[in-house]
Amino acid sequence: ISDMDKSINLKGNSAIKLFNKGLSQFNLKKFNEALNSFNELLELDASYKEALFYRGLTKISLEQKEEGCLDLSKAGELGFFTAYDEIKKYCT
Repeated sequence: ISDMDKSINLKGNSAIKLFNKGLSQFNLKKFNEALNSFNELLELDASYKEALFYRGLTKISLEQKEEGCLDLSKAGELGFFTAYDEIKKYCT
């Protein structure tokens, strides 16, 4: 993650860098940090469906179920169909 931060600082934010950083933080269960990374990414590109998906899962992990389910729904509407499996699991 620190290497990703250095890359972002040197060459500026890009969607893929922020996504990889957020995904790494998510997988390490650093949910608050992951949420910040996904939020920053979605400010650059609000239709980044993978980021919406993982931000949704991150919010659910942070006990923000309603907001997380909305993100999962948006990801599904944008074509990230795996989101619907997670909606069935967490949002019903």
